[in-house]
Amino acid sequence: MKKKLYFTTVLIVLTLCIIAGTSGNGEAVERALALGNYMWHEEGGSTLTLDHPQSSPNDLRVTSTAAGDLKWIDAAIPINFGGTVKLIAICYQTPNAGTSIVQVRLSEYILKTATVLIDLSPIAESSAGTCYVSPPLNLTADGALVMSLRLKFASASDSIAIGATAILLDE
Repeated sequence: MKKKLYFTTVLIVLTLCIIAGTSGNGEAVERALALGNYMWHEEGGSTLTLDHPQSSPNDLRVTSTAAGDLKWIDAAIPINFGGTVKLIAICYQTPNAGTSIVQVRLSEYILKTATVLIDLSPIAESSAGTCYVSPPLNLTADGALVMSLRLKFASASDSIAIGATAILLDE
């Protein structure tokens, strides 16, 4: 199953790279950005464990010490100010019903003020591994951009595998 998640991740990133084009007339250029799984961190508290299993080092495995734990993990998005997020894709695998990524959020930080640009939910559960692709977006960032995933665990023994995250940008 892990290899399937990895190959699905590679395919979605390649597809975004094909969609991303260049313009020879001075217009903004689209690019696909693949976020590495070492960019994620827990938002507050210490009830989540984020690790990279030896059997699948390209995956991020997130486990919780408590069932029902609605916790956030965050990753900074390297984007030029004034750039636009066009699309988000997240490849993941959940062990069973009840454990899932329940929300994807993009927030913008200007000085000490955070503004939520969009909340996307619900994200389907998938024990086989799948990729969530957002509807088309047109979100312009005038500050630092952070993507957050809200996670729910049916059991403390469950884990969520995140294969990769890709973002289509227009800069």
